[in-house]
Amino acid sequence: MSTVVHTMPALIRHETDMQMFRQCLSSLERAERRAVLVLHNQGRLTNDRLLETVSSFEMDAHVIGAGCSTLF
Repeated sequence: MSTVVHTMPALIRHETDMQMFRQCLSSLERAERRAVLVLHNQGRLTNDRLLETVSSFEMDAHVIGAGCSTLF
C-alpha cells in the first residue's frame, strides 16, 4: 500500500480550532492509504504539543514552524 503525504497549516488558537484539528486527523486516519502529515505550526501550541495530539492517531507527523504565535 502506498503512502500519501499531506501538508497542512496548524493554526490552533483555542479549543474550537483544536476540535477541528482532531476531526481532520480522524478523517485522515480513516483513509485507505497510510498518511504522513507535515504540519506548519502557526498557532499557540508548541511543536511538542502538536505532535502529542497527532500521536493518538495512526499516522506519522512532522512539524515545521515555531508556533506559540502571539498575534492572536
